Amino acid sequence: MTIRLNRLVALLLLILLSPIVLPIWFYRWLTGTGKKPVYENTLEDDPTSYTGERPVVVALWATWASVWLAATEQIVVNLHQKFAGRCEFVYVEATSRGLLEKYGADVVPTVIVFQNCQEVGRFVNLLDGAVLERCLEERLAMAGAE
Repeated sequence: MTIRLNRLVALLLLILLSPIVLPIWFYRWLTGTGKKPVYENTLEDDPTSYTGERPVVVALWATWASVWLAATEQIVVNLHQKFAGRCEFVYVEATSRGLLEKYGADVVPTVIVFQNCQEVGRFVNLLDGAVLERCLEERLAMAGAE
């Protein structure tokens, strides 16, 4: 009897909520919102083992991370355009705990800057792009001086 009651309640909720849910689904389908974003990596290998001169920016992101959606995503995309050809950018979707442990991240989003296989910067819940931009400029200046 309990299973039928639960199914009945679920059906009733579906009927009652459909005038709200269906327009939202239709709007997302029309506008393309809600789709998983696609980012362009400039480095295909493991970013932690990259031995080139350029700094490597690793952005750990997730579609459920509100700070990523609100601020960090746009900051990283803008810096990707600004430093194109001078820095490498890798976007890593935080899909498992093992992946977060590999980068030593407890929070998503996290932006990590590597140079010569060494971590040189870490930014958690990045809201101010000037901090990351300054770090990249310093890294590029140091690479040019060497």
